[in-house]
Amino acid sequence: QHVSSPCGYVSPVPCAPSGGPESLLVAICVLVLSALPGQSSLVTQELMGECGDVTFDPRTMTLRWSCQENATRATCRMSHRESPNKDKMSAEAESCQCTFTRVALHGGATLKVSTTVDGASVQEELPFTNPGAEGTAARNFSCAIYHAAFMNCTWALGPAAPSDVQYFLYIANSESDETECPHYIQDSGTHRGCHLRDISKLKYRTFFLVNGTSRGPEIQFFDLILSTREMEQISPPDNISVQCNTSHCVLQWNQPRTKTYLTYLDFQYQLGIRTQVSANGPSSNSVPSPKINVSGEVHNLYHLPSPEPRGPHSLRIRAADSRGGPWGHGSRPVEFGKIVLLDIHPGDTHGSSSLVKALGHP
Repeated sequence: QHVSSPCGYVSPVPCAPSGGPESLLVAICVLVLSALPGQSSLVTQELMGECGDVTFDPRTMTLRWSCQENATRATCRMSHRESPNKDKMSAEAESCQCTFTRVALHGGATLKVSTTVDGASVQEELPFTNPGAEGTAARNFSCAIYHAAFMNCTWALGPAAPSDVQYFLYIANSESDETECPHYIQDSGTHRGCHLRDISKLKYRTFFLVNGTSRGPEIQFFDLILSTREMEQISPPDNISVQCNTSHCVLQWNQPRTKTYLTYLDFQYQLGIRTQVSANGPSSNSVPSPKINVSGEVHNLYHLPSPEPRGPHSLRIRAADSRGGPWGHGSRPVEFGKIVLLDIHPGDTHGSSSLVKALGHP
Protein backbone atom coordinates (compact mmCIF):
# COMPACT_ATOMS: atom_id res chain seq x y z
CA GLN A 1 0.00 0.00 0.00
CA HIS A 2 1.33 3.41 -0.95
CA VAL A 3 1.15 6.26 1.53
CA SER A 4 1.18 9.58 -0.33
CA SER A 5 2.63 12.82 0.93
CA PRO A 6 3.01 16.30 -0.53
CA CYS A 7 6.61 15.44 -1.31
CA GLY A 8 5.56 12.83 -3.81
CA TYR A 9 8.52 10.61 -3.06
CA VAL A 10 6.84 7.21 -3.52
CA SER A 11 8.65 4.45 -5.34
CA PRO A 12 7.01 1.09 -6.10
CA VAL A 13 9.78 -1.44 -6.73
CA PRO A 14 9.24 -5.10 -7.59
CA CYS A 15 10.73 -7.68 -5.29
CA ALA A 16 14.23 -8.51 -6.49
CA PRO A 17 15.96 -11.30 -4.52
CA SER A 18 19.71 -11.18 -4.49
CA GLY A 19 22.02 -14.08 -5.08
CA GLY A 20 25.09 -14.74 -3.01
CA PRO A 21 25.58 -15.30 0.70
CA GLU A 22 22.77 -14.74 3.14
CA SER A 23 23.98 -11.50 4.55
CA LEU A 24 23.68 -7.79 4.04
CA LEU A 25 20.76 -7.60 1.62
CA VAL A 26 18.36 -10.47 1.11
CA ALA A 27 15.71 -8.81 -1.05
CA ILE A 28 14.17 -5.49 -1.86
CA CYS A 29 10.41 -5.59 -2.13
CA VAL A 30 7.75 -2.94 -2.56
CA LEU A 31 9.09 0.33 -1.22
CA VAL A 32 6.70 2.45 0.80
CA LEU A 33 7.09 6.08 1.77
CA SER A 34 6.40 6.47 5.49
CA ALA A 35 4.91 9.95 5.65
CA LEU A 36 1.46 11.14 6.54
CA PRO A 37 -0.80 12.97 4.06
CA GLY A 38 -0.79 16.70 4.57
CA GLN A 39 2.74 16.89 5.90
CA SER A 40 5.09 19.49 4.49
CA SER A 41 7.11 18.19 1.59
CA LEU A 42 10.48 17.92 3.27
CA VAL A 43 9.64 16.44 6.67
CA THR A 44 11.13 13.08 7.58
CA GLN A 45 10.24 10.50 4.95
CA GLU A 46 11.72 7.15 4.23
CA LEU A 47 11.60 4.37 1.66
CA MET A 48 11.53 0.99 3.39
CA GLY A 49 11.81 -2.52 2.05
CA GLU A 50 9.21 -4.82 3.54
CA CYS A 51 11.26 -7.93 2.81
CA GLY A 52 14.70 -6.54 3.57
CA ASP A 53 15.81 -3.81 5.90
CA VAL A 54 17.01 -1.43 3.19
CA THR A 55 15.97 2.21 3.27
CA PHE A 56 16.55 5.36 1.23
CA ASP A 57 15.57 8.74 2.61
CA PRO A 58 15.30 11.17 -0.34
CA ARG A 59 15.09 14.16 2.00
CA THR A 60 18.53 13.51 3.49
CA MET A 61 19.81 11.49 0.50
CA THR A 62 20.80 8.71 2.91
CA LEU A 63 20.88 5.03 1.99
CA ARG A 64 20.84 2.60 4.93
CA TRP A 65 20.99 -1.16 5.24
CA SER A 66 21.16 -3.85 7.92
CA CYS A 67 24.55 -4.28 9.52
CA GLN A 68 26.14 -7.71 9.35
CA GLU A 69 28.81 -8.88 11.75
CA ASN A 70 30.82 -10.57 9.02
CA ALA A 71 30.70 -7.63 6.56
CA THR A 72 34.11 -6.03 6.06
CA ARG A 73 33.55 -3.10 3.70
CA ALA A 74 30.88 -1.41 1.61
CA THR A 75 30.60 0.88 -1.40
CA CYS A 76 27.58 2.94 -2.45
CA ARG A 77 26.76 4.28 -5.89
CA MET A 78 24.01 6.47 -7.25
CA SER A 79 23.24 6.83 -10.93
CA HIS A 80 20.80 9.54 -12.00
CA ARG A 81 20.00 11.71 -14.99
CA GLU A 82 22.23 14.57 -13.83
CA SER A 83 25.18 12.23 -13.25
CA PRO A 84 24.90 9.13 -15.46
CA ASN A 85 28.49 8.19 -14.64
CA LYS A 86 27.41 7.56 -11.05
CA ASP A 87 28.25 9.24 -7.79
CA LYS A 88 30.48 6.81 -5.91
CA MET A 89 31.46 6.80 -2.29
CA SER A 90 32.83 4.35 0.24
CA ALA A 91 31.41 3.65 3.66
CA GLU A 92 32.64 1.87 6.73
CA ALA A 93 30.92 -1.47 7.09
CA GLU A 94 30.05 -0.65 10.68
CA SER A 95 28.18 2.53 9.76
CA CYS A 96 25.81 0.74 7.35
CA GLN A 97 24.82 3.93 5.55
CA CYS A 98 25.86 6.34 2.82
CA THR A 99 24.77 9.94 2.40
CA PHE A 100 24.92 11.36 -1.10
CA THR A 101 25.12 14.97 -2.20
CA ARG A 102 21.61 16.26 -2.83
CA VAL A 103 20.53 15.95 -6.46
CA ALA A 104 17.28 16.30 -8.36
CA LEU A 105 15.38 13.00 -8.30
CA HIS A 106 12.38 13.69 -10.56
CA GLY A 107 14.10 11.83 -13.40
CA GLY A 108 14.62 8.75 -11.24
CA ALA A 109 17.78 7.18 -9.86
CA THR A 110 19.39 3.83 -9.23
CA LEU A 111 21.15 3.18 -5.94
CA LYS A 112 23.59 0.34 -5.53
CA VAL A 113 25.24 -1.15 -2.45
CA SER A 114 28.22 -3.46 -2.77
CA THR A 115 29.69 -5.20 0.26
CA THR A 116 32.08 -7.99 1.10
CA VAL A 117 30.79 -10.72 3.38
CA ASP A 118 33.04 -13.63 4.34
CA GLY A 119 35.26 -12.74 1.40
CA ALA A 120 32.42 -12.88 -1.12
CA SER A 121 30.96 -9.88 -2.94
CA VAL A 122 27.28 -9.08 -2.41
CA GLN A 123 25.55 -6.42 -4.49
CA GLU A 124 22.04 -5.00 -4.49
CA GLU A 125 20.34 -2.36 -6.66
CA LEU A 126 17.47 -0.17 -5.57
CA PRO A 127 15.65 1.78 -8.30
CA PHE A 128 13.97 5.04 -7.30
CA THR A 129 11.19 6.23 -9.60
CA ASN A 130 8.96 9.27 -9.80
CA PRO A 131 5.41 8.05 -9.15
CA GLY A 132 2.34 9.42 -10.84
CA ALA A 133 1.11 9.80 -14.38
CA GLU A 134 3.67 10.77 -16.98
CA GLY A 135 3.43 14.40 -18.06
CA THR A 136 1.56 15.63 -14.97
CA ALA A 137 4.54 17.29 -13.25
CA ALA A 138 5.07 21.04 -13.42
CA ARG A 139 7.19 22.18 -16.38
CA ASN A 140 9.41 25.13 -17.32
CA PHE A 141 10.32 25.89 -13.71
CA SER A 142 12.50 28.95 -13.16
CA CYS A 143 13.30 31.44 -10.40
CA ALA A 144 14.62 34.98 -10.56
CA ILE A 145 16.07 37.13 -7.78
CA TYR A 146 15.63 40.83 -8.40
CA HIS A 147 16.64 44.00 -6.54
CA ALA A 148 18.79 41.65 -4.41
CA ALA A 149 15.81 41.31 -2.07
CA PHE A 150 12.90 39.50 -3.75
CA MET A 151 12.38 36.31 -5.71
CA ASN A 152 9.76 35.08 -8.14
CA CYS A 153 9.44 31.46 -9.24
CA THR A 154 7.15 30.37 -12.06
CA TRP A 155 6.15 27.11 -13.70
CA ALA A 156 3.77 25.77 -16.32
CA LEU A 157 1.20 23.02 -16.06
CA GLY A 158 2.30 19.59 -17.19
CA PRO A 159 0.91 18.70 -20.63
CA ALA A 160 -1.00 15.74 -19.18
CA ALA A 161 -2.05 17.44 -15.93
CA PRO A 162 -5.80 17.15 -15.17
CA SER A 163 -7.97 20.26 -15.07
CA ASP A 164 -8.23 20.19 -11.26
CA VAL A 165 -4.48 19.94 -10.63
CA GLN A 166 -3.06 22.12 -7.88
CA TYR A 167 0.68 22.57 -7.46
CA PHE A 168 2.65 23.39 -4.31
CA LEU A 169 6.20 24.70 -4.01
CA TYR A 170 8.59 23.82 -1.19
CA ILE A 171 11.96 25.48 -0.70
CA ALA A 172 14.82 24.08 1.37
CA ASN A 173 18.23 25.43 2.25
CA SER A 174 19.10 22.33 4.26
CA GLU A 175 17.48 19.20 5.68
CA SER A 176 16.18 21.15 8.69
CA ASP A 177 15.21 24.43 7.03
CA GLU A 178 12.34 24.13 4.57
CA THR A 179 9.23 26.14 3.91
CA GLU A 180 6.21 26.20 1.64
CA CYS A 181 5.71 29.13 -0.70
CA PRO A 182 4.22 31.99 1.36
CA HIS A 183 2.60 33.88 -1.53
CA TYR A 184 1.37 31.93 -4.54
CA ILE A 185 0.84 33.52 -7.95
CA GLN A 186 -2.42 32.12 -9.31
CA ASP A 187 -4.02 31.76 -12.71
CA SER A 188 -7.72 30.89 -12.56
CA GLY A 189 -7.17 29.48 -9.07
CA THR A 190 -4.21 27.28 -10.02
CA HIS A 191 -0.81 27.98 -8.49
CA ARG A 192 1.52 28.98 -11.33
CA GLY A 193 4.22 30.76 -9.39
CA CYS A 194 5.51 31.99 -6.06
CA HIS A 195 6.62 35.38 -4.75
CA LEU A 196 9.08 35.65 -1.86
CA ARG A 197 9.30 39.03 -0.18
CA ASP A 198 12.10 37.93 2.14
CA ILE A 199 15.09 35.97 0.85
CA SER A 200 17.43 36.76 3.72
CA LYS A 201 17.67 33.06 4.64
CA LEU A 202 18.29 31.91 1.08
CA LYS A 203 21.63 30.11 0.83
CA TYR A 204 23.89 29.91 -2.20
CA ARG A 205 22.40 26.53 -3.21
CA THR A 206 18.67 26.06 -2.78
CA PHE A 207 16.50 22.99 -3.33
CA PHE A 208 13.09 23.49 -4.96
CA LEU A 209 10.31 20.90 -5.06
CA VAL A 210 6.99 21.26 -6.88
CA ASN A 211 4.40 18.56 -6.30
CA GLY A 212 0.73 18.42 -7.05
CA THR A 213 -2.64 17.02 -6.07
CA SER A 214 -5.69 15.99 -8.04
CA ARG A 215 -8.86 13.97 -7.56
CA GLY A 216 -7.82 12.03 -10.64
CA PRO A 217 -4.37 10.70 -11.49
CA GLU A 218 -1.43 10.95 -9.13
CA ILE A 219 0.76 13.96 -9.95
CA GLN A 220 4.48 13.52 -10.47
CA PHE A 221 6.87 15.81 -8.63
CA PHE A 222 9.52 18.09 -10.09
CA ASP A 223 12.65 19.08 -8.16
CA LEU A 224 15.62 21.25 -8.97
CA ILE A 225 18.69 22.75 -7.31
CA LEU A 226 19.62 26.31 -8.23
CA SER A 227 22.32 28.67 -7.02
CA THR A 228 21.64 32.30 -6.25
CA ARG A 229 24.12 33.16 -8.98
CA GLU A 230 22.00 31.32 -11.55
CA MET A 231 18.82 33.03 -10.36
CA GLU A 232 20.08 36.56 -9.83
CA GLN A 233 18.93 39.26 -12.22
CA ILE A 234 21.55 41.93 -11.77
CA SER A 235 20.09 45.32 -11.00
CA PRO A 236 21.19 48.50 -12.77
CA PRO A 237 24.22 50.32 -11.32
CA ASP A 238 23.61 52.94 -8.63
CA ASN A 239 24.60 56.60 -8.33
CA ILE A 240 25.33 57.29 -11.98
CA SER A 241 26.90 60.70 -12.54
CA VAL A 242 28.38 62.62 -15.47
CA GLN A 243 30.92 65.43 -15.23
CA CYS A 244 32.09 67.20 -18.39
CA ASN A 245 34.83 69.64 -19.36
CA THR A 246 35.68 71.13 -22.74
CA SER A 247 37.11 67.90 -24.16
CA HIS A 248 35.44 64.92 -22.53
CA CYS A 249 32.96 63.66 -19.97
CA VAL A 250 33.67 61.35 -17.04
CA LEU A 251 30.93 58.78 -16.41
CA GLN A 252 30.88 57.19 -12.95
CA TRP A 253 28.67 54.62 -11.25
CA ASN A 254 28.52 52.25 -8.29
CA GLN A 255 28.50 48.47 -8.38
CA PRO A 256 24.95 47.05 -8.21
CA ARG A 257 23.76 45.49 -4.96
CA THR A 258 23.38 41.72 -5.28
CA LYS A 259 22.16 38.80 -3.18
CA THR A 260 25.16 36.74 -4.26
CA TYR A 261 28.52 37.97 -3.02
CA LEU A 262 30.33 39.37 -6.06
CA THR A 263 33.51 41.41 -6.34
CA TYR A 264 34.12 44.16 -8.87
CA LEU A 265 35.89 41.58 -11.06
CA ASP A 266 32.62 39.66 -11.43
CA PHE A 267 30.90 42.53 -13.25
CA GLN A 268 30.87 43.88 -16.75
CA TYR A 269 28.93 46.94 -17.84
CA GLN A 270 27.41 48.17 -21.05
CA LEU A 271 27.02 51.90 -21.66
CA GLY A 272 24.31 53.09 -24.02
CA ILE A 273 24.50 56.74 -25.11
CA ARG A 274 21.99 58.55 -27.28
CA THR A 275 22.39 62.00 -28.82
CA GLN A 276 19.35 64.20 -29.31
CA VAL A 277 19.24 65.46 -32.89
CA SER A 278 16.54 68.10 -32.51
CA ALA A 279 16.37 70.80 -29.88
CA ASN A 280 12.61 71.01 -29.89
CA GLY A 281 11.85 67.44 -30.86
CA PRO A 282 10.73 64.64 -28.57
CA SER A 283 13.25 62.82 -26.44
CA SER A 284 12.75 59.77 -28.64
CA ASN A 285 14.15 61.79 -31.55
CA SER A 286 17.71 60.72 -30.84
CA VAL A 287 20.49 58.71 -32.40
CA PRO A 288 22.16 55.85 -30.49
CA SER A 289 25.92 55.51 -30.38
CA PRO A 290 27.59 52.07 -30.51
CA LYS A 291 27.38 50.24 -27.19
CA ILE A 292 30.44 50.54 -24.97
CA ASN A 293 31.47 47.50 -22.89
CA VAL A 294 33.48 48.19 -19.75
CA SER A 295 35.02 45.73 -17.27
CA GLY A 296 34.30 46.22 -13.59
CA GLU A 297 36.81 48.18 -11.52
CA VAL A 298 37.15 49.21 -7.89
CA HIS A 299 36.04 52.68 -8.94
CA ASN A 300 33.85 52.36 -12.01
CA LEU A 301 34.35 55.19 -14.45
CA TYR A 302 34.69 55.80 -18.16
CA HIS A 303 36.25 58.75 -20.00
CA LEU A 304 34.02 59.64 -22.93
CA PRO A 305 35.58 61.86 -25.62
CA SER A 306 33.02 64.63 -26.09
CA PRO A 307 34.45 67.99 -27.18
CA GLU A 308 32.38 71.13 -27.04
CA PRO A 309 30.02 72.12 -28.42
CA ARG A 310 28.01 69.05 -27.51
CA GLY A 311 24.28 68.55 -27.76
CA PRO A 312 22.10 66.91 -25.15
CA HIS A 313 22.84 63.25 -24.47
CA SER A 314 21.27 60.52 -22.39
CA LEU A 315 23.13 57.66 -20.71
CA ARG A 316 21.86 54.26 -19.60
CA ILE A 317 24.03 51.57 -18.01
CA ARG A 318 23.30 47.89 -17.49
CA ALA A 319 25.36 45.18 -15.83
CA ALA A 320 26.01 41.46 -16.23
CA ASP A 321 28.12 38.69 -14.73
CA SER A 322 31.55 38.85 -16.35
CA ARG A 323 31.68 35.04 -16.53
CA GLY A 324 28.53 34.82 -18.60
CA GLY A 325 24.83 35.38 -18.18
CA PRO A 326 22.19 37.76 -19.49
CA TRP A 327 22.40 41.52 -19.25
CA GLY A 328 20.31 43.06 -16.49
CA HIS A 329 17.84 45.86 -16.98
CA GLY A 330 19.16 49.25 -17.97
CA SER A 331 19.26 52.17 -15.58
CA ARG A 332 17.02 55.18 -15.88
CA PRO A 333 18.37 57.68 -18.43
CA VAL A 334 20.83 60.23 -17.08
CA GLU A 335 20.82 63.43 -19.13
CA PHE A 336 23.92 65.53 -19.81
CA GLY A 337 24.69 68.36 -22.19
CA LYS A 338 22.53 71.47 -22.53
CA ILE A 339 20.54 73.40 -25.08
CA VAL A 340 20.66 77.20 -24.63
CA LEU A 341 18.54 79.58 -26.69
CA LEU A 342 20.33 82.83 -27.66
CA ASP A 343 18.31 85.86 -28.78
CA ILE A 344 19.08 87.18 -32.27
CA HIS A 345 18.51 90.85 -33.02
CA PRO A 346 16.17 91.82 -35.85
CA GLY A 347 17.94 91.99 -39.17
CA ASP A 348 20.18 89.06 -38.39
CA THR A 349 21.17 87.30 -41.61
CA HIS A 350 19.98 83.95 -40.22
CA GLY A 351 16.40 85.18 -40.49
CA SER A 352 15.47 83.46 -37.26
CA SER A 353 14.36 84.72 -33.88
CA SER A 354 16.62 82.31 -32.05
CA LEU A 355 19.67 80.16 -32.42
CA VAL A 356 20.18 76.82 -30.76
CA LYS A 357 23.58 76.34 -29.19
CA ALA A 358 24.76 73.22 -27.45
CA LEU A 359 26.90 73.62 -24.38
CA GLY A 360 28.95 70.86 -22.90
CA HIS A 361 28.05 71.24 -19.22
CA PRO A 362 25.70 68.84 -17.45
